[in-house]
Amino acid sequence: MDKAQNKEKRSVSVKTIGFTLGGFGIVIVALLVASLYMLSFQFKNVKKTTEEYASLKTSAMDVQLASDYLTDQARSFVVTGEDDFVFNYFKEKTVTKRRENALLALHNKLGDIQAYKDLSNAVDSSVALENTEYYAMRLTIEAFAKSYNPDDYETAANKSYCQEIQNRVMSLAIKNEDSSLTIEQQKQRAIEYVYGNNYQKQKHDISTNINASIKNIDDLLEKNVLDSSEQLNRVLMVQQILIVFLVVFLVATILFIRNGLLKPINYAVSKISNSEFLDGSHGLREYRYLVAAYNEAREVSINNAEKLTYIAEHDKLTGVLNRMGYESVYRDLHLDKTAFILIDLDDFKAINDNHGHHVGDKMLKKISNILTKYFPNDFVCRIGGDEFAILVFDYKEGFKEELIKRFDDMQKESSETKDKLPAESLSIGIAFGTKDDDTDSLYRKADRAMYHVKTHAKSGYCFYDEIKVCK
Repeated sequence: MDKAQNKEKRSVSVKTIGFTLGGFGIVIVALLVASLYMLSFQFKNVKKTTEEYASLKTSAMDVQLASDYLTDQARSFVVTGEDDFVFNYFKEKTVTKRRENALLALHNKLGDIQAYKDLSNAVDSSVALENTEYYAMRLTIEAFAKSYNPDDYETAANKSYCQEIQNRVMSLAIKNEDSSLTIEQQKQRAIEYVYGNNYQKQKHDISTNINASIKNIDDLLEKNVLDSSEQLNRVLMVQQILIVFLVVFLVATILFIRNGLLKPINYAVSKISNSEFLDGSHGLREYRYLVAAYNEAREVSINNAEKLTYIAEHDKLTGVLNRMGYESVYRDLHLDKTAFILIDLDDFKAINDNHGHHVGDKMLKKISNILTKYFPNDFVCRIGGDEFAILVFDYKEGFKEELIKRFDDMQKESSETKDKLPAESLSIGIAFGTKDDDTDSLYRKADRAMYHVKTHAKSGYCFYDEIKVCK
């Protein structure tokens, strides 16, 4: 006893080795996770910065788009004199404000850097260009004899735009040299203001400042990406070192699993596959405990095998053999000495539909009891919802005549309603096996005979070898 206890103390447990390997693994994984987090953080930071700079670049381009949009609307108005263009112009100017918003976004993110200054110059130039556009609009309004009285328009927006036109455009005095021009000459002069060389030069200066701002933003982005790349490289180097430690840890773990677990398990598997008891006198403490538990469980399993087999092979509702039990019995029979009886309940679906499934279940139990009563020593099986099979092995001479009497009695009992269940009839097909039959062919014969009954008024029986004379 003392020697056994000393041996138990000297043996290594999975718990001890597990704690050692687990602690080492947790440290490595924790460091690796931390490095992955840092890597993810740096990556997200690069992504976020790239997206922010892309947004700022978009903002700078918005200044160009807004300036071009104002130019297009001003030019369209002086050419056509249509209200929509001048209203669109002042909507961009007073409501949308893409230039101002873009400039503010750039300043909030980067402050007073060169990119902001260049973009600010572009916005200032665009605002200064408005004076030329206002005067061209003034000539157009004069030529088209428009008044833009807010009271003449219905929507609040158009009234607001009219007020802006009154304040910014109508308030301008027409130059002496332009006031003496004819209407067509005034229209042409307005077009010259927004298409002339001076106007084009100012537009070019705006584009130049915007492009300079965009280049500065690109340079800042490139510097930021390079700095982040250096940080990512440092994190990757740490990860590589941790991966080496992790490989060492995995090798040690594999050796432990191989020698401490797999070998004993392979031994146990070979014994278990042969349904033998295990030897628990060696191995890890936990292994010996599992061996003892298995040996005990095996004893219980042997004792309960028949009970479990019965449960597995019998229908829970009716108590007769289920599909699994049917297949187990059927494949072991000598078919040339077997009678296969296939029974189907007629119009069983109508019972379920009209009386409910609880009545249908009772009917299945009733039919099962009838079949068991008339075939007490044979294999009664429920192989489908309302389909039963009876396998009769090694039947005697004159069995066919005996079957006919049984079938008549079964039909009478199934149609009785004393138990308050609906009357039911049975369609029965019978096939006698031959040496040439297999399980499928014998089943098909019985099924064909039963189908013949089904298609000829139901509630009857038919032998496969007499199918031509069955009613």
